[in-house]
Amino acid sequence: SGIEPTRRVLRRLVGAVAVDSVCVWALGAVEFALVWAFAGVPDVGEVDPLRGQLIGLASLTLPVWFAASLLESRGRAGTPGKRLLGLRVVGPDGEAPGLARALARNAVKLLPWEVAHAGVHQAMALPDDVEALPPWITALLVAPQVAVVAFAAMAALGARRAPHDRVAGTRVVDAR
Repeated sequence: SGIEPTRRVLRRLVGAVAVDSVCVWALGAVEFALVWAFAGVPDVGEVDPLRGQLIGLASLTLPVWFAASLLESRGRAGTPGKRLLGLRVVGPDGEAPGLARALARNAVKLLPWEVAHAGVHQAMALPDDVEALPPWITALLVAPQVAVVAFAAMAALGARRAPHDRVAGTRVVDAR
């Protein structure tokens, strides 16, 4: 395994993100189906945005953050997508990064996702007669998109490491 990701590793990493995203979407679909089956479909206009944000954080974001961190912290050091495509996360010593580094890595990686959720919850709570989103809600919705593009650009271009790997002192390497 190399020190910096190669283009081959980066291509597989895109596939790994897709596999992991399908896993998260499936988890979310099961959660929503269970909520709707037992509590009915909520009227999103009547749900307090902060309450909705906290429910989403507790029911999806935190479990995904912890599960991904646990899977990346030891052993084969990868999420299902990384394992399937022959990748692993390593710390500075080339071994599995440990739980603290994996938690930091995934917190930074999931931050744009959670900011976007805040924007969606706030936008859904607006009255129907609002013609344009307030600038602060627009910023909550646009900033994560810019961050994701920046993450991808940093990983694919000269830096070859995304911000979450730089912050945590980790790398994604070929495990084959």
